[in-house]
Amino acid sequence: MNYFVAAGYVYAVGGSDGDSGLSSVERYNPVDDVWTTVAEMSCERSGAGVVSYYGLLYVVGGYDGKEGLSTVEYFDPKVDVWTLLPFCMMTANSCPGVTLIDRPSCLGRNHSHLQAENKAQL
Repeated sequence: MNYFVAAGYVYAVGGSDGDSGLSSVERYNPVDDVWTTVAEMSCERSGAGVVSYYGLLYVVGGYDGKEGLSTVEYFDPKVDVWTLLPFCMMTANSCPGVTLIDRPSCLGRNHSHLQAENKAQL
């Protein structure tokens, strides 16, 4: 399971229960000391890279229990929805770290201005 802090919440994203991967996501509110379940990712992911960018939570790569993943999706906590992006990493793999490169020349919310990079391969 990956843990990540964004906008004052702690997110537990995917992982494995020992037998299979998880697509579940939970959010912890430290002020109220409460865990809540949010929308599930599009697929099971363990060992994925997770990063917060402009209020969205991005999940990159990982392992679905059968093969490495090259897909990228993001979570919008305002509407509790995951969206699978139309581009993928060049290499399917689990990644312990993610860098998002913002290209200032391409603005907008269509995410075409983001490049996901797999910085380390396991």
